[in-house]
Amino acid sequence: MADSDDDWRVTLAVSQPQAGQEQQSASLRQAEEDIRRRVGRGIGVGAGVELGSHRQAVALARTLEGGGRAIVRRWKFLLVGAANEDEARELAAQLGRVVPADAAVKVEMSGVGWPFPPS
Repeated sequence: MADSDDDWRVTLAVSQPQAGQEQQSASLRQAEEDIRRRVGRGIGVGAGVELGSHRQAVALARTLEGGGRAIVRRWKFLLVGAANEDEARELAAQLGRVVPADAAVKVEMSGVGWPFPPS
């Protein structure tokens, strides 16, 4: 009987962190889906980035999309979705540190839709 008790404890110890990780992953996926849905409807907040060239915009968009960000791209302009204004400000600050010096980064907010419908 002692062996089965030990097996149960080991199984429980291993299962609990995974369950917490799965719950966190599910919450993260839900938040990302909410952002994508709002971006898809053209409603929300985010960071706007105007780059010096179309090539730079495409490269940055691919990098951000690879990281799971919701993006609306129009030629040299990107809108990067955020969950709220605070996250948009944080995102704009992060992007400002990685984009070329001639790029313009700002927080974009809209209750009725972004200036361009998503593609």
